[in-house]
Order: sequence, then structure tokens, then C-alpha cells
Amino acid sequence: MHSLMKSPAIILPSLPELLLPIAAVADEVCSRLLKGNVVLQAEPGAGKSTGLPLALLAAGFDGKILMLEPRRLAARGVAERLAGHLTETVGQTIGLRMRGSTNVSAQTKVEVVTEGVLTRILQNDPLLEGIAVVIFDEFHERSLHADLGLALCLDVQSSVREDLRLLLMSATLDGETISRHIGADAPVVCQVRQHPVEIVWRSDKYQSLPAAVARTVVNALTTHEGDVLVFLPGVAEIAQTANQLNGQLPENAVVHRLHGGVDNAAQRAATAARSNNRDAPRRVILSTNLAETSITIDGVSIVIDSGLERRQKIDRSSGAERLETVMASRASATQRAGRAGRTGPGVCYRLWSESSHATRAESWQPEINRAELATLVCDLGLWGIHDYSTLPWLDPPAQASVSRATDLLSRLQIWQNDGFTEYGRKVAALPVHPRLGHMILWGAEHGSARQACQLAAILEDLPRTTGCDITSLISRMTKAQVQRSKQLQGMIRNASEVTGAPPDIAVLLACAYPDRIARRRRAGNGRLLLSSGAGAVINTDDPLAQSEWLAVARLGGAGTELRIFAALPLNIDDISLWCSELIETHEAIDWDTNTERVIAERQQRIGSIVLHAERLQNVSQEHHQRAMLAMIRKQGLQCLSWTEDIVEWQARVTRAKALNEDFPEVDDQALLNTLESWLMPYLNNVNNLQALQRVDVLAALTALLNYDQQQQLDKLLPVKYSVPSGASHRLRYACEGNPVLAVKLQEMFGCRENPAVANGRIPLKVELLSPARRPVQITEDLANFWTNSYPAVKKDLAGRYPKHPWPDDPLKAEPTAFAKRRKR
Repeated sequence: MHSLMKSPAIILPSLPELLLPIAAVADEVCSRLLKGNVVLQAEPGAGKSTGLPLALLAAGFDGKILMLEPRRLAARGVAERLAGHLTETVGQTIGLRMRGSTNVSAQTKVEVVTEGVLTRILQNDPLLEGIAVVIFDEFHERSLHADLGLALCLDVQSSVREDLRLLLMSATLDGETISRHIGADAPVVCQVRQHPVEIVWRSDKYQSLPAAVARTVVNALTTHEGDVLVFLPGVAEIAQTANQLNGQLPENAVVHRLHGGVDNAAQRAATAARSNNRDAPRRVILSTNLAETSITIDGVSIVIDSGLERRQKIDRSSGAERLETVMASRASATQRAGRAGRTGPGVCYRLWSESSHATRAESWQPEINRAELATLVCDLGLWGIHDYSTLPWLDPPAQASVSRATDLLSRLQIWQNDGFTEYGRKVAALPVHPRLGHMILWGAEHGSARQACQLAAILEDLPRTTGCDITSLISRMTKAQVQRSKQLQGMIRNASEVTGAPPDIAVLLACAYPDRIARRRRAGNGRLLLSSGAGAVINTDDPLAQSEWLAVARLGGAGTELRIFAALPLNIDDISLWCSELIETHEAIDWDTNTERVIAERQQRIGSIVLHAERLQNVSQEHHQRAMLAMIRKQGLQCLSWTEDIVEWQARVTRAKALNEDFPEVDDQALLNTLESWLMPYLNNVNNLQALQRVDVLAALTALLNYDQQQQLDKLLPVKYSVPSGASHRLRYACEGNPVLAVKLQEMFGCRENPAVANGRIPLKVELLSPARRPVQITEDLANFWTNSYPAVKKDLAGRYPKHPWPDDPLKAEPTAFAKRRKR
């Protein structure tokens, strides 16, 4: 027998007995795993999460099987389902390990774990001793932890564990690409859907989403048998839809809510097997994308898909993870529809049009491309990796995202240069986000270990409450939060005891989020300035809106402004007392938008928030000038006195450069980049906007050209052009195509050749005007105009302007700008 195999020690049900379509390829998967890694593509309902672990157990692999699930609910459901098939409870052959919860024993052969747990297992045991196979279930979701776990497992496999096997499973991943990446053969494909699902397209632009969903639910209940699973983007939409359904549902239907914020009992009620009692109420399960994968809800034969989901995205100004409501991908739609066909034929209502379906993204964007990466940087630091390019990533982290993460870790004293500080390594060893780890250790040093651990447990599982103030949550901690708090306290060594009152919990929160200390703006109206420099808003009817200072725990919002969802009122004097390192002194010579002038101050600041300022004396003229230039670069050249003459000069010089490369670049961006060379000399004693707008900008720009260039510019591309009448007219260079000469038609009599500039290289676009100076015709071929167009123009205009000359032969007529010829 192969060295990876041993005889199974337990009696297992066969997959055909379980009626799982995955049975058709289970032997092939096991056989291929003996030789290397495997990618499995199987449609929703094929039984991947249940069938494959059982098949691997039956095959007798020599070692444990780790199975990663993307969510806690999915992990618990899969573990309970597997244990049920063995007529056991979780903790025997089938184990379960999640953050803050471990249920395994000496007889455990399969551990179902949430994805972040794998990273901790790897850090504690880099060889993964005793583990034969790691299964990445629902890998298409491409979570940050799954991508990191795969990269680390491949690293272990290539260096010290050639016998380690990896199995990646999903319905909608790019099997060929991933197979090549992990060194597997072509993906194993299980194409059998357990039951057919009919797709019904329903697009209603005139109803709100909750109303459209409620209408479809009522219609589906009267048309089809079975329970209804509704996919909605978030908790708010679930609540609104539940309200819409109130009073509309038949008596035998009941609404369940399924999202990360509901308790275990509510989750089990929503996902439990349907009763065989025909009189049992029909369930309408309103869910986020939590129910997309790895959850079997027996009895569901109707899916209603809103086509929307919440996706996290980093706000570049604050580093906050914002939730955006976006169109779900086509892959997500496939997963959702599959929920209707797990236990029988089903139907899926999609609340969008079939024609618009093709415009949706094909699949999820990997989380590594849109998430905050502080935890990833810490995990890699513990792994001993500082050159991230050496790991076999499917998608490597962007350098800009890594830089933002290391900046945050440096601010928290966790990271220095390219590695951990001694303190930072202690923070990273705690199984929490680095912000919370820093808060816990800081609290332990200052006599607040218990409060810090309680606050960390709350912040990890922060409920979506109607108000922002999280003060009361300390006294209303859930059982799970209390257990988590005690677990974290048990990990702290050498907690300090201090005399006197410990720091307030708002100070603890400010330590974790120093970039989110917020001050109410002068105008009020629920608007605040964050220490990161970003703005934020809070509902004006929230009691915290009256606080001068806040320590903010959660920011987000889907609009253009960051919203504050969770915070604590903060006494800024406490920051001076306990966290004086957050207060820095700066000499600021900046533009003040309120007074529209340069200010020179010595400031005490928390980030971008000024606590105290005093005026600086004897500031050099150069410092004032550079502050002005910084403001101009930020606001644009239009804050100067930017006249039409300047726009024309820019256009002339740009055209001159096309003829002679010795001329400088003078487009807006080039001028902003070179403000020091052309504008700075003209800013002596210019300290405010009023004085700035008196600066002769055209003279400053003209000085960019030396004497020869100025002479050449005027010769090649003159400002004015002399026409046959003897008058000179301004040319328009700031236009598309060739320069424009706007002139009365009569002034061009006798002109056989089309006028030109640049020694005849650039013909002018002649805009011929009526005596009332209205455009008659535009031409770049004047000779052709006289021959072919002039007769029709003459016929049209001669009656309206009889006092003006309209000769039959304009080429022999005397040009004039007047109605009648003047006597000599």
C-alpha cells in the first residue's frame, strides 16, 4: 500500500448510500491525491463538502484531514453534518476549530476549521506534522486567509513536506489556471447537478428592492412548493424586506433571518432540515451571501436572488474598510441558484434582466486586492517572510497596500524598518487584529488588562446597533464575548497593576485606532474631522453627535462620506495624560482655506487635528512662497488670474513646440510641475488669495521663453493676422484643428490664397462672418469658397445687407470693412 495510506479504523457510510453525485469522481480524487495536489470543480449540490471528507476517511490517508471553510456558520454546519453521517457528535471523528472555540479529541481524523485558523496552525507547526491533506472548500471566494493559507501550504510542500496534499474545491473557480499554479493535473470535474433548477428573470425598475422581493416571495409561495431562500445585500435590506412581508404571507409561512449577527439558535432554526410534517410552516429565509456556499438547507426549492451583495473596499483617505453594495458576480449567481436544487427540482427568481446578466463580472475579485493588509503583514512576519515575492501567490499583494499596512503597524510601534519590534512580536502572537493586540498589551501595561480584553472581544463581534455609543455593550456582553475575553486575558503575562484610576475605555479605543480620533467641526451638523485627515459624519440625532471628541471604532458607509457607526465619547485631556506620544509638535507653514491666506504656526497636533497653535515669527519669504505653491498644486491653476490671453499663449507655445522641440512644455500639468521656476519669483510678499490674483501670470509665463524664442513665437504664430482690408484680427489658437481667423467676408475680397502662419506650414481656418458678425461659412480653402460657395452666400445675404458690397467677382473687388466705400 502507498506510504500515504493506512487501513481505515472506522466504518463509514458509502457515498452511493448518501445519494451524493460526488460519488462518481470520489475514487478518482483519492487516487490523484496519492500522486499530488488536486483541483475539483463540482456544481452546487454535488456534495463536495460532505462527500469528499468521507471518501478520504474511507481511503485511509495516513494523517489528519484539515478542511477549511470560509465562514463560522458554514464550518459548524459542515462539521455537524459530517458527524451526523457517522452517527457521532462533533469532537469525535469530526472536529471543529474556530476562533475562540475548539472541539477536537484524540480520535479526531477530520478537523473542520475556519480559514484564519490554518494560518495559526502553520505558525505553531510549520511542518504540519500529522496532517495528510488540507482541503480548501469554496476556494472561489478567494478570501485573504485562503490565499495566504494556500501560499504557505505550497511553501511548506515545496521545502519540507513533499507528502502533504492539497485539495481545492469549488463550483465556479478557474480550474485550469489554479491546477497549473499548484502543480496539479487537469481539474477533476463533476458535472452532475443533483436536481434541475429553472431560472426566471424578473426586472422591476419601479419598485424598491424590499417591495420587489416581497412581491416575488408571495407569488413564489402560491406557485411552487417548498421553502424560500432570499439573497439580499445586507442586514438593513433584510429588516426592510421582513417589514414588507409583514401581513402579506400566508398563515403557514414564517420568516427567518440569516446573517452574521444572528445568534446560533436563530441560525440553526433557519438552516435546520425541514420537518416531514406536512403541516409544518413554510420558511422564508432572508439571508446575506452567508448562505451561498457550504450550507445545506433541506427543503429549499425556491431561491429569490436580488443580484446584490456587500463587498469590502479600503477607503484610501482613512484606511477604513467600507462596505459597497455591488452587483453580485455571475459565479455568485450560479452558487445562489444551486441552493434551490440541492434536495429536489427548484426554481430561482433573478431580479434582473437576462440581457444585463452578461455585463456582470465573471467572478469575485480576490480579497487580497481590496482588503486592509496589517494582519497579513504580521502573519508573514511571524512566518519569517519579508520579501513577499518569494511566496507562491495566486495574486500577490499590491505594494501600495503593503505600504499602508506597514505604516499603520509602525504607528502602533509594532513594525520598524522591515520587521517586528520586540514589542510588535508580542502583539503579533495574539490571535487578534494588530490594532486590538496593541490595545490589549497597552492596557495590560497600564492596569486595564481586563477592560482591554473585554473591549477587544466586543470589537471582534460588534453588533449592528441603532446607536453609535458602544459604552453599554460592556455590561451586555454575550456569552461568547465573555468567553473570548477570558481566553484573551489568559494569554497575557505580567500584566501591570497601577495605583489610582485606570485609563478610560475610550483611551483604550484611541490606542487601537489613533488614526480615528475625531473632533467635531466648528459648524457642527454631525460633521467631524478624523486625525487621519479624512472627514466623517454621524447622525445628528445620535447622542454622540454632541461630543466634542470621539474615539471611533467602526467607520464605513456606502456613500461619498465616511459614516461613524461605533464610537466612544473621549476626553482629550486623557490622551495628554495617558498617550502623550500621540501628540506631536509641528511647525506648519500652510495654506489656510478658511482665511484664504498662508499661516505660519507652531502647532500641537494629533495627526491632522490641531490642538493648540501659536504664531511663528521671522518666517522666510521662501517658506511663504512654497506654501502658496503647494496650495496652487492642490487647487489647480484656475486659482490664479487665468485669463483668455493666457489660454491662447499656452496654445501658441504648444503649437510652436510641435514645430520646434526647443520650446518648453506648457500644458497645465507641466506648469504645475514647474511652478518653482516660473511663478515663484513673482510671489514676493504674496501671502493671500487676493494678492495672488493680482500677480501678472502672463508676464511670468512669457519669461519662460528666452528672447529668441519670443521673437520666433511672434513670427511663426502671431497674435494677430493682417487681412486684405488692412485690418488686423486676433487669431484663435486654443481650438481643435488649425488656428481660426474670424473676419468679415468683405474684408477678404481679392484674396486668392488661403491665409497661413508658420511660414505657410499651418493653413488658417477662415471663419467668414456676415456684416452682423455672424458666421457664414468656415473654410480652409478660400479659392474654392469664392468659386463654389460665394454665389449662394451672396444670394442669401445681399437682400438682408443691401448697404454692403456684394460684387459678382469677389476676387477683383476691393476689400473693405465698411458698408460703403469711403471717398478718397
